[in-house]
Amino acid sequence: MTSGDVLAVAFPRIDPALLWSAGSAARHYARPVFASPPPRYLHRTLHLPGRATVELELFGPPRSRWLQALLHAHRNPAEAARRFELALEGLRLSPLPHPDRLLTPEFLRTRWEQAGVIPYRHQLAAARRVIFELGGRAVLADEVGLGKTIESGLVLHELLLRRLVLRTLILVPSGLCWQWYRELRDKFDLPVELQASERDWGRVPLLVASLDTAKRSPHREEVLANPYDLVIVDEAHRLKNDRTQAYALVSAIRTRYLLLVTATPVHNHVRELWSLVKLVAPTQALPAPPRARSALAGHPAAGRLREAVHFVMIRTRRADTPVPFTGRHVHTIAVHPTPPEQALYSALDEHLLRAARASGRVDHRTLVFLTLKRELCSSPHALAESLRRMVRRGRPELEELLAKASRLSTWAKADACARLVRRLGDDHVLLFTEYVATQRALADRLAALGRPVVLFHGGLTPMQRDWARGVFERTAPVMVSTDAGAEGVNLQFCRNVVNVDLPWNPMRIEQRIGRLHRLGQTRDVHVWNLIARGTVEEYVLYLLHQKLDLFRHFIGQIDAIVEHLGSLSRLEQQLTRLFARSEQSDMTGEQIRQALHQLAQEWQQLLENLKGNARRTSPDGRH
Repeated sequence: MTSGDVLAVAFPRIDPALLWSAGSAARHYARPVFASPPPRYLHRTLHLPGRATVELELFGPPRSRWLQALLHAHRNPAEAARRFELALEGLRLSPLPHPDRLLTPEFLRTRWEQAGVIPYRHQLAAARRVIFELGGRAVLADEVGLGKTIESGLVLHELLLRRLVLRTLILVPSGLCWQWYRELRDKFDLPVELQASERDWGRVPLLVASLDTAKRSPHREEVLANPYDLVIVDEAHRLKNDRTQAYALVSAIRTRYLLLVTATPVHNHVRELWSLVKLVAPTQALPAPPRARSALAGHPAAGRLREAVHFVMIRTRRADTPVPFTGRHVHTIAVHPTPPEQALYSALDEHLLRAARASGRVDHRTLVFLTLKRELCSSPHALAESLRRMVRRGRPELEELLAKASRLSTWAKADACARLVRRLGDDHVLLFTEYVATQRALADRLAALGRPVVLFHGGLTPMQRDWARGVFERTAPVMVSTDAGAEGVNLQFCRNVVNVDLPWNPMRIEQRIGRLHRLGQTRDVHVWNLIARGTVEEYVLYLLHQKLDLFRHFIGQIDAIVEHLGSLSRLEQQLTRLFARSEQSDMTGEQIRQALHQLAQEWQQLLENLKGNARRTSPDGRH
């Protein structure tokens, strides 16, 4: 070393990744990883006797034990100089890695062999791009099942090895805290802890916590009081609305590096994508996206958003990887409602029609009744629970409907599920429903077959979620889950998923299937969709699945979505308004089908454009 060199230390051991200066040390020992040093907590000057004067910069909490030990050694200049000379000589003799080579795979080779972890090429490529190209701020948006948690762990471990990270906060849905804790402990051997008290925010250097907890007082104040080097947010599509408390919290956290992890960065509208980009790249000059109806594909805002997406988002599709995925087979089971169900559906229709004609327009009451019809398509139990709440809130005119729904103890879809479970034998079966009342009633019906049944819902604690998964794998071959089980649960040992009712958002359907159809699945996956004939559900199936190949073409085409900013308005809203208008004007089934056909043709043309863009686009999404 020569006089004037700068030696930066962030841990007890000197690391070449934190050496930078204009002197010889920087040229010999390191390539700067960031343009400017992190915030300085302490500063000392170390004199190497007879050799040079070296500026020593220390980074870290002033009260940490290693820093106190280092300052104590500094009181003996000769001993401190000897130790640093030895450390620098060791660095000089050690071969330097390639500038873009990850250190983690070699460091964790033995650990991964024991844990059965196989890092795939696309996961390593994503981690390299986050660290060496994107400056540690990115949206990891691989398709469902491609291992985004492993990619996040790679980035975290690599930054720790390079001494670029001292404090890390991982914010996830409450049900996924335990899973993240296990993954980082078992696969990356990291001393991670789960947040349990208000003191943990400032005490624990590597913390996994619930986003819902963090956004509430007094935890919010504690989170914002502490600076972090890295923040990871899982299921980041929950931040799609920039007017929520969760979004405000993440945008206000002081952090150098930020990872947003989501398989579905866009659910309904391109503004959701814009919100994520603004979090990761707050200094990017991005105007708010224009209204969907007034925007055009060539609108300047679409071009600027497209550039920003390239700048911060990493999106890998299954087709872009050499990983052999098993097949996916989608089956539709048409269920004919029983006569009592048909009578209840007709009675609900009459109430809806009267409400629509009384208001003369599509209003809140019309949309409420449309929701009730969707609940009845799931089960009379789901409808009865909603009607019971409405009656208690002062809607006595619904008591007759409530009485009819309460009298129905069984329904056609329950019988169809029972037949399907019997047909699949001892094979694992995962059944999804949007409604807790349907879940409970369906579990009772299936348990009557003599098969153990386990429930999975949002009210389970992390430990209970882990327990339910284990029971499903080893003891109970049937699981009935709400959409809480569509996020963050890995169920590759199962190959059959049943959609008892269909969400109107195709992204949510893909999330459900992604619990099974992911890395580690060794068998073809079968998707069974139950559709109630002669109901609003049948028309939704017609649009989503017979006319639109959303599973294979729409999901994943983020660049194309941005390019067609004006064409992609809210699909779920379009469906809701169409059916609300149909009830108001008493449209026939054939008229509804024709309207859906026209809507489907518009979306089919858009999908053809998406496919054309995909063929003209290179694998990394760049032209």
